[in-house]
Amino acid sequence: MKIAFIVTMHQSQEIRPDGFKLIDRYLMSLKRSVNSKFDYSVFLFDNTSEDKFDLSKYSDMDIRYEYVEDQTLRGNTGPWNDGALAAYNDGFDKIYISNDDLIFNESINYLF
Repeated sequence: MKIAFIVTMHQSQEIRPDGFKLIDRYLMSLKRSVNSKFDYSVFLFDNTSEDKFDLSKYSDMDIRYEYVEDQTLRGNTGPWNDGALAAYNDGFDKIYISNDDLIFNESINYLF
């Protein structure tokens, strides 16, 4: 079973200074919580952050990163839709759309 998590993020000093902290917590909790027997990918859309998010410490995760140049055109829902469509077209069996302020625990495995 292939599982996709679609998530958007944003970091800027004026609007969301803790954006990188939130996505880091999201990804770390997902990594710790999902049972290793499940095949999952993260479709991460960076909604016009001021700096680029460093993905190097997640090299053991399948993260499909896309930088959105102008989030005012489509907000959160545009990238969520793009991620869901990409996951569907790539044959994922389950697709979860989420915010970057979630903290996962082992109970996530009951959804699969």
